[in-house]
Amino acid sequence: MLKTAIALSASVFMMSSACAEPTAVTAAEIETMLSGNSIEGTWSGDEYRQYFSASGSTTYSQRGARKTVGKWRVNEQTNEYESWWERSGWSAYGVVRDGESLFWTSSGLEPQPFKIIEGRQLNWDD
Repeated sequence: MLKTAIALSASVFMMSSACAEPTAVTAAEIETMLSGNSIEGTWSGDEYRQYFSASGSTTYSQRGARKTVGKWRVNEQTNEYESWWERSGWSAYGVVRDGESLFWTSSGLEPQPFKIIEGRQLNWDD
C-alpha cells in the first residue's frame, strides 16, 4: 500500500511538473537576476552574451563581433526589461520562465532562450 501511494504521488508530481505553464517573471525578479550578472543565449540563431551593471549600463557581445554598450532598466508597472541602444532607442521585453529555462518575449517575436551567468562574462572561449 505504501509503495502504491509513493508511486502515485511521484506520478502526480511528474505530471504536474511536465504540464506546468510558462510563467512571467516579475520586475523585481528580473532586476535581481540581471543586476551585476551576464546572460548567454541565442537571438534569431546568433550566439551572444550580455552583461548588466548595477548602474544601468549594459554591454552586448555577439560571437565574432564588436561589443556594443547600451542602457537597461526594469519597468515595475509592466514587469518588463527595457533596453536602450543608440540605433534603436528603448525596447521592452518580457521574461518568461518555463521550468529551468528562461526566454525573452515580445509581440511578434519568437521566444528567445537565455541563461544567467554569474558576474561579468563577456569573453568567448574559442
